[in-house]
Amino acid sequence: LLPNPAHDAVEIVFDYPQRADIVLEVFDTAGRRIYAASGCTGNVASLPTLYWAAGIYLVSIFVDDEVFTEKLMVRHE
Repeated sequence: LLPNPAHDAVEIVFDYPQRADIVLEVFDTAGRRIYAASGCTGNVASLPTLYWAAGIYLVSIFVDDEVFTEKLMVRHE
């Protein structure tokens, strides 16, 4: 996740040898899903964070049978 902390957008770079369908979900600290995108292909995705509240989020990336989760901090200065 770059940049982290993010202001208006964050990029996610995928490094998978084969092309796979990727699902992205973002959750706030209360566990509410605030963003979801399915059918992502390619090796870069951009998440718009400009209108999200400042704080900590969990970004989950689902690829086949694997799940990767990273913390994301959003700051508006």
